Amino acid sequence: MSDTEQTGAAMGMLRRLLRNPRTKAGVQKLSGLALRILPGQITCGEFEAFVIDYHEGGLTESQEKRFEGHMRVCPMCRASFAMYLKAIAVAKTVFLESEKDELFVDVPQDLIDAILDTRSDGPTVPDSD
Repeated sequence: MSDTEQTGAAMGMLRRLLRNPRTKAGVQKLSGLALRILPGQITCGEFEAFVIDYHEGGLTESQEKRFEGHMRVCPMCRASFAMYLKAIAVAKTVFLESEKDELFVDVPQDLIDAILDTRSDGPTVPDSD
């Protein structure tokens, strides 16, 4: 069985176990173990670093699968991602209710450029291919 098949089988088992409330606490420990020992898994720190890229569609197919695999087995990262999505929804509501043109009139272009430069130099999720 290949690494990919083993990972897929292990993830399927974890998903089935997570549906059973009696085994949830034990499975959370097992999930942490799986994240550390299964090939191709990303850490919680890597997950957090790539939330924006995932949301914006900036990950490769391989990176996206690894990201989604982590989210399936890590309840804390799943909750964190849900909060991220809620924050975006709230921010959109606030900006839609405000005068958009007045919000950004006084922002210097060099500040915008500096922020965008640091964003493009951020960490990357390695491809497993």
